[in-house]
Amino acid sequence: MLKSLSKVIPFLGLLFVFVSCGSDSIGVDDIEVSASQEENDVILNVAADLNIGALSLTNLSLPIILPKVGTEVGTVSLVSDGLGTNQIVVKMNVSEAANLDLETVTLPNGMVVPLIAANSVLNIELNNGVQILLSLTSGAQAIAVIVPVSTFDKVGASTGTAALIPNFSIDDVSGAAGLFLSATEGQNGIVLAVDLSTVLGDIGIAASSEKSLLSRNDASLDWTELTPSSRQRRKINRALLKLNRKSAVLEVSKE
Repeated sequence: MLKSLSKVIPFLGLLFVFVSCGSDSIGVDDIEVSASQEENDVILNVAADLNIGALSLTNLSLPIILPKVGTEVGTVSLVSDGLGTNQIVVKMNVSEAANLDLETVTLPNGMVVPLIAANSVLNIELNNGVQILLSLTSGAQAIAVIVPVSTFDKVGASTGTAALIPNFSIDDVSGAAGLFLSATEGQNGIVLAVDLSTVLGDIGIAASSEKSLLSRNDASLDWTELTPSSRQRRKINRALLKLNRKSAVLEVSKE
């Protein structure tokens, strides 16, 4: 009996450390958001330090290219130093993007996008299935970055459709970040959504696009947290624990 307990106790200790450190989900440790004007265009910068435990991102940089017109307006980068720092970094000219058509978008698994929900947004699809969603409507200014992660496909095969996306508030920046899951390959990944109202305010970007101004006069951000069932949460905890023990690299889905 004592021998059995000696095997169980270290595992429980590891599980306690894993859960208490917040590594049973994807979160944000720190974030910087700023906007500047360059030649009458507004340049948005977002740099979010992710809390993903012992996991690490794949280093990847993708150009943000506007559909139809083919204009490059910035980059999205996944950055990992291999020592625990993992970032999603966005730099883009939002003035150029403001003239895109608006559409309603969901996460790849069909669930609502945090903060954005049913609001119409500017949707820019990048390589590797990465998406940038941008809302410039007054009262609902936000950006979301959706990154499909093939490493989570096995997790989604166990949980089915689910999401674990808690809200965060760091200094004067608020948003939501976490993971979305599905039994379908390619529909699992991470999402970062950030409220831009304190950064963009009345900077006038939406004025360059009548569609943004007229989309919805009553638009607002939806702060409902996306949470899985208790059974799904236990499966997520176990799966992420295994990935953390392997110090797994989160591979971005290939096209």
